[in-house]
Amino acid sequence: MRRFCLLLALIFAAEAARAAEPPRVVVTLKPVQALAAAVMAGVGRPELLVRGNAAPSSFSLRPAEVRLMNTATIVVFVSESLETFVVRALENLPQDARVVELMAADGLKLLPQRLGPNWVEDDAPKASPRPLGTDPGEELDTDPHIWLDTDNARAIAQAIADELSDADPGRAQTYARNLQALGQRLEQLDQEIAKTMSGVKASPFLVLHDSFQYFEKRYGLTAAGAITRRPDLRPSPRRVSQAKARITEAGAACVFAEPQYPDTHAKMVSDGTPAKLGRIDALGATLPETAEAYPALLKSVAEGFRACLGTK
Repeated sequence: MRRFCLLLALIFAAEAARAAEPPRVVVTLKPVQALAAAVMAGVGRPELLVRGNAAPSSFSLRPAEVRLMNTATIVVFVSESLETFVVRALENLPQDARVVELMAADGLKLLPQRLGPNWVEDDAPKASPRPLGTDPGEELDTDPHIWLDTDNARAIAQAIADELSDADPGRAQTYARNLQALGQRLEQLDQEIAKTMSGVKASPFLVLHDSFQYFEKRYGLTAAGAITRRPDLRPSPRRVSQAKARITEAGAACVFAEPQYPDTHAKMVSDGTPAKLGRIDALGATLPETAEAYPALLKSVAEGFRACLGTK
C-alpha cells in the first residue's frame, strides 16, 4: 500500500511539474516571434525558425527544426502561401500540438495582392503550385505581410494570447497583462512612425517586390510599383526596362532593395535613372530575437523610407 501511495505521489508530482512548465511556442518569422515574446514576457521565450537573411520563399526546414516543431505546444505561422516550408511539417505534428495560422485571426485588416503591369512581371516564370491546404482564390490573393500594420500586430498578439491562455490557463492573467502593455506600446509606436513618415508621403518609389503594402497604406506613402513578383529570380531585361520607364513616368525618387535578395536586382533598375538605391527589410534580419524586435523593425522600415525619400 505504501508503494502504491508513493507511486501515486510521483505521478501527481510529474503531472504538476508538467503543468508548471510554460508552453513551448515555435514561430516562423521574427516579427511575429517578437510579438509572441512580448505576450510571453516573464513566462517563456518563443523559438524562431527563419533566422538571419533567410527568405521565407526559399527557406527549407532542417531536421533539427522539424524536431523543434514536433516538440512544440503551439506552432505559429502567417500563412501556407508565405511559409510554404511548413506545410509538410504541419501535417506530421503530434495530434495534441496547437497550430495558429495568423491569416485566419480575428480583427485583421487584409489587403489584396496588387495586380497590373506596375506590380506583376508578366514574363516571369509561372508561380509555384498552390500549397497544400490553401483555398484557391482566397489565401493566394491576399497580401501576407500582415505584421507591417500596428493594428494587425494587435490582432496577431491577441490571437497568440488567446491560444496561450487556452493551453496554459494558470498564466492567463499574465498573458492578459502583457497583451495590454503591448497594446499601449504599439499605440505609441504608431504615433512615432506617423511623425517620421509625415514629410515623405508624396515621394513616389519602387520596391523590389510588393512586401510593404500594409506599411504604405498605414502611413499614406506613395508606392509606384514593384520590380518583380519573384524576388528570388533575376528580373528579365524586359522587366528592367519596364521598371526604368515606370521611374520616369511616376517621378520615383528611390528604388528599394531587400537584404534577403541580391541588391543587384534593384540596382539594375536604379542605374542610369534619377532614382536613388535604398534598402529596407520587412523581416528584421539583423535584429535580436526579443520582444523589442517588433518596434525596432517598424522604426527601421520607417527610417529606411525616410532616409532615401527625404533627401534630394
